[in-house]
Parts: sequence; structure tokens; C-alpha cells
Amino acid sequence: MRPWGYSSRTVGYDSRGYSSDSSRTVGYETRCYSSDSSRTVGYDTRGYSSDSSRTVGYDSRGCSSDSSRTVGYDSRGYSSDSSRTVGYDSRGYSSDSSRTVGYDTRGYSSDSSRTVGYDSRGYSSDSSRTVGYDTRGYSSDRSRTVGYDTWGYSSDRCRSVGYDTRGYSSDRSRTVGYDTRGYSSESSRTVGYDTRGYSSDSSRSVGYDTRVYSSDSSRTVRYDTRGYSSDSSRTVGYETLGLQQQ
Repeated sequence: MRPWGYSSRTVGYDSRGYSSDSSRTVGYETRCYSSDSSRTVGYDTRGYSSDSSRTVGYDSRGCSSDSSRTVGYDSRGYSSDSSRTVGYDSRGYSSDSSRTVGYDTRGYSSDSSRTVGYDSRGYSSDSSRTVGYDTRGYSSDRSRTVGYDTWGYSSDRCRSVGYDTRGYSSDRSRTVGYDTRGYSSESSRTVGYDTRGYSSDSSRSVGYDTRVYSSDSSRTVRYDTRGYSSDSSRTVGYETLGLQQQ
């Protein structure tokens, strides 16, 4: 396993031990190719990612397209871009709406301004500046809120995130706390998670992947896939074997 790299308030890495960092950025994938840019997230469901400033453009076949402040992609290798927009699903259909995220893992997508709403059963729910979903097809939305777990139970608090992969959730205002072993930790204004029950945190950031790896950034929670967590302000350091690095 290759060592991870870190940069203040930055996350960049993949599931093969290669990492790249850029300030206020999350960029990673699960195949060992990663690219980072400021205030950007780029990833797909196959391990390929591409990043551009405030932009995401990619798909699950390794083809990516980027446009500033834009997201448009699906899991079949087709991507569509629109400024400040996210719209895609896991069946190759994409839909775009300004400043919006709406998608699920069954090929259904739903868009709403500044919103995320989806789950792993093909049901999506949208609310302005909201995230609410779980891995059983139940979703719950609250303004500027995240609350869910992997057993179909969700809990909501304004500007809060609290959940784990065991069906227990905890809420704190402007907080994220959870891991894949039932342990939770908290960081301000951050959401980070993936499709295997692992999560990562970064201030004003989203970081997650589809292969059980997690990422961390400033005012963040750091942990690995063995249920151990560690914290370090404005730092990135992580790995996938349960050994932590700061």
C-alpha cells in the first residue's frame, strides 16, 4: 500500500494508495486515478474521477467531462454538464438542474435547487439544501439537514448529520458523526460517506467513494475501515487497512 498524501483543508486519494491534494478540495476514486481542484468533487461508481473548480463531471466508465460549477454524469459513461448542476443515476440516465443533486442507484433521478435526495433502492427525495436518504429506500428531508443510516431509519436535525451503518443515528447542529462500526465523531458543516458504509468528513465538503474508503479535511473526522477514528484539524491522513496516519 502506498502512503497517503495530505494538504491543509484538502483531500485527494484513491483506493490504491495514490493521493493528490488541493486546498478546499475533494478528489478521489476507487481505482487509483485521482485529480483534485479547489472546491470540487469528482467521482463515479466505478472508481474513476475527474475534478474541476466547483465542478464535477464523470461517469462509471472512466469517461469524465468537467465544466466550472457543474456536475453531469451517469453510471454508463454518458455525461451531461450544466453550470452549477448535478443530475445522474446508476443506469445511464442523467438529469440536470442548476445547483442541484438528485440521483439514486436504481436509475431514477430527481433534481431540486441546492438539494440532495436519494437512496440505494431507487427512491429519491429532494428538498432545498437538504440531504436525506438511507440504504433501504427510505428517505427523509429537512432543510440543510442530513439524517440517515443503513437500516432504513433516518433522523433529521437542521444543519446536522448523524448516522452509522448499524442503524443508530446521532444528531448535532452543523455536525457530522458516524463510521462503519457504530462509532461516531463530529466535524462542523461537513458530510462524507460512501456506498459501502464508510464515511468521511471535510469542512464544507463532500467526500465519499464506492469502495469503502474515506477521506478527511479541515475540522474533520478521520477514521478507517476498521472502526478506528482519529482527528486532526486541517489535516488529511488516512488509509484502508486500519492503520492511521497523520
